[in-house]
Amino acid sequence: MNVEDLLRDTVTPRAGSDPAVEERVRREAMAALSRMRRRHRVRRAVSVGAAAAGVAAIAAFFVFAMPRGGDAPAPGSEPPLPVSLLQRPERAVDRLPGDPARYGVGAALGTVRFAVAGDRLRFYAVRPADRDEICIVATTNPGGRPRGAACNTIDTLRRVGALAFLYPDATGRQDVGIIVPDGIDRIVLNGATLTVSGNAAAGTMPLSASPTVTLVGSGAPDITPDAGPDWPRSEVGGAPAVTVPLSRGGQLTNAPTPLDDLRLIAPASAPAGTVVAIRVAAPSGLVDGNVSFGVHATLDRRDGAAWVPSHHLTVTPSADAPAPAVPANTPNYAWVDIGLGGSAPHRVWLPSVAPGTYRIRMTVNGSSEAGTPGFRDLTAEIAITPDPVTPPASADGLIDRTTAEVVAMDSDGARVWRAPAPPEASPPGTAGELTCWLFLGGTDCTGAADLARTGGFAMTYADADGTWRTAVVAAPGATAIRIAGRQRLMVNGVAFASGLSTGRPDVEVVFRGGAVKRLR
Repeated sequence: MNVEDLLRDTVTPRAGSDPAVEERVRREAMAALSRMRRRHRVRRAVSVGAAAAGVAAIAAFFVFAMPRGGDAPAPGSEPPLPVSLLQRPERAVDRLPGDPARYGVGAALGTVRFAVAGDRLRFYAVRPADRDEICIVATTNPGGRPRGAACNTIDTLRRVGALAFLYPDATGRQDVGIIVPDGIDRIVLNGATLTVSGNAAAGTMPLSASPTVTLVGSGAPDITPDAGPDWPRSEVGGAPAVTVPLSRGGQLTNAPTPLDDLRLIAPASAPAGTVVAIRVAAPSGLVDGNVSFGVHATLDRRDGAAWVPSHHLTVTPSADAPAPAVPANTPNYAWVDIGLGGSAPHRVWLPSVAPGTYRIRMTVNGSSEAGTPGFRDLTAEIAITPDPVTPPASADGLIDRTTAEVVAMDSDGARVWRAPAPPEASPPGTAGELTCWLFLGGTDCTGAADLARTGGFAMTYADADGTWRTAVVAAPGATAIRIAGRQRLMVNGVAFASGLSTGRPDVEVVFRGGAVKRLR
C-alpha cells in the first residue's frame, strides 16, 4: 500500500460520523499529500541531478567527494541554499587553485563549486563554513591567480536576485560574474543576453554602463526588495522578468598580481629612431592597481654573452609625445620618477643606434609570490634594424637634409626636424643665424632674436580628413605650452597636439615668472 492509498483509507467516512467534518478532514489530508508529493519531486530531481553529475565525473576519471554533512538539509526543512550548484557532488574542477586564504572569503571554507568561466576570469561559488553567506570568487582564466571575492548572506541573494563580482581592466570595460537563485534561466546584461548555467553566468560591460541586470525565468516573481518601490517587472520571450541592481555583497578585495607572473611586452623588431609601444602584462592580461613602474627604462645592447647599457629611455603614456633617448654614459643624468601603471600600451623612443639585438629593461613594483611588496626588473628583447627614415624634402628646399636631426616626435611617430639654414637660403647678413624646423613637409625658419621676441611659433596642418595636427616650437626659457587651452608635454622645447577638428588652435607659451605669450 502506498502513501496515497493509506491517506484515502484514513479519511474514508465511517458510519455515524459528521459528513461535513469528514469532508473537511479529507480535503486537508489531500492538500498535505499534494505538498508532500511536490516536495518529493523536488528532492528526487536534486538527487537524480547529483547522480548524473557523479556518473559524468566518473566517466571523465575525476575523483569527487560526496557533499559535506554540513550541506545537507535537516529532515523536513527546505534546502538551505538558494542555488543548486552548491548542492551537487564535488568534482576535481571545483577545487580553488592555490591557498584558499588568499581569496578573501574567510578562514574556513565549506562548499566550493566551479560556477562559470569568462574570457579573462573564472568564477567559483563558495559557502564559508563559519557564517551563513554565499560568495563569488574570481581567479584568472587560465592561471588560477586570485582576483578577489564578493559575499552576501544567503537570504539576501534570495531577495535581491544577483550576487556579482565586477573587475575593471585597462581598456575601460569590466568583467562580470553573476550568481543567481534557482529559477533564473537568462540574464540580460547591458543589452546582451547571457545563458545561465548552474545558477551562474559571465559577461563583460563598459565601466560606464548601468549596474543593473534583467533576470528572466520562473524564479523572477520571487525576487522582491525588502522596502521601497518594487523593481521593474516585464516579460522576455514569454517568461517573467525583473530588473535588479547588481549586488557585489561586501567590500571588493583584489589580490595583488604576483611579481613572478609579470612580463614586459615589446615588438620583436623595430627600426632605429622610431617610437614603439611597450606594456606590462600578466598571463591573464590583467594588471591590477597594486603594480606600478616608473617612467625610466634602459636600453641594453647584447655584446657576446653580456648586456651593455646603451641608452636611458623615458616611458610615457600613449597620449604623450615620448622623450628622446639619452646615452647611458651621460654624466649626472637624472629623471623625475613619475609612477605609471596598468596594462595599456606605453611608448618609448628608440635611439639611432647600430642594428643589433637589444633589450628594454624596466623595474616594476608589486608583490612577491608570498604576497610581500617587492621590486623586479622586467626585460623584453628587441631587434633594432636600420632607420629607413630620412628628412623629407621641404617645399621650399631650405633644410639641408644632411645636417637635419630629430628633436621631437609625436605619439604617431611624426617628427620635427631641426637644421641650420644653408647660406644660399639665408637673407643677406644672416648666414649661420637662421635655424629651420620641418614638420609634415612644411618649414619654418627663424633667428634666435625673433624666436625670443615672439615666444615661439606653431606649425599646423590639416590632414586629408580635416583633422588638424600641430607642432609648437617654444623659445628658450619656456616652462609650458598650452594648445587649445590644454597644457601639453614639452620635449626639447616642442609640444604636439592632434585630433583638433575645429580649426587652427590657440597656442600659449608660458615662461619663468608666469609670463605668457600668445602665438599669432
